[in-house]
Amino acid sequence: MKHEKNISKDHLHLMLTVICLAAGVSFLLSLIIFPDITRGYTLGENIDWNRAAEHLEVLSSREHGGRLSGSPGNRKSLAYASDQFKAMGLAPWGDDNGYLQHFSGIVPDMDTSPDFRITVPDSPQVLQFQMYEDYSVHSAFYGTGIDFSGDILICSRTLNSYPRELLENRLIIAPRTSYMLPSLETARAAGAAGVFFTAAANWYGARDVNKPSEKQISIHRKLGTDFFSGDIRPAAVARLKQLATEVEHALLVPGASIAVELNFPVASSANVLALLPARSRSAQKQSGGA
Repeated sequence: MKHEKNISKDHLHLMLTVICLAAGVSFLLSLIIFPDITRGYTLGENIDWNRAAEHLEVLSSREHGGRLSGSPGNRKSLAYASDQFKAMGLAPWGDDNGYLQHFSGIVPDMDTSPDFRITVPDSPQVLQFQMYEDYSVHSAFYGTGIDFSGDILICSRTLNSYPRELLENRLIIAPRTSYMLPSLETARAAGAAGVFFTAAANWYGARDVNKPSEKQISIHRKLGTDFFSGDIRPAAVARLKQLATEVEHALLVPGASIAVELNFPVASSANVLALLPARSRSAQKQSGGA
């Protein structure tokens, strides 16, 4: 079963507003940082706003599929932008005298048919949990998939306050704190199967603001060691607690089974670059990109 996130009109308007604000800030900064290049331009000059809206509609359509790097929709969008630049008569400024400046990067590839269930002891009842509705999976930190069958341990304290043998070979549900990485490291060192953090408002994971940013060779905040982690909603935890027994300031839920595949393939994409006519004597060339 494929799970999709529904985006409301309000969310779409918010996204477009953020994009427009980011573009506006970039333009204003360019006026300050590169006055020679931007001199002669008037904000909004000769802009066909209806045509701009048509471009946005095309690029955000289902046909372009979100434009994820390396996807068919991404390649379609690159071709579309290149064709538009060519139709405008702009000179290419990409690789090999073309419009594309190629690059590659690692893009998380999430399982679209995960399975997370609890088999109730001495009963035919099976509790099913749905990705994005009940839980999510982190691709950052130690992010990886999971194939686990066993016990879930619902903890009410920080993980380093529990004995190692209680965490071992179990899927942990831990309170969310600002120090997610130490919790993950404690669970991994104890031999746990993975960690779900209880989540409410901050649904898709939080940055560890106390750890300095590092340049990674894969994706942003993806560390080298693989260890499963994710978020689980309080409502899902409440369902689990109904089946739990108390053990050492924690709750134990037997009969859990979860399988989620998460890979990190290298995907290829590109920037679309063209040369714009100069508007000042000191600016010989100006670049435009999409």
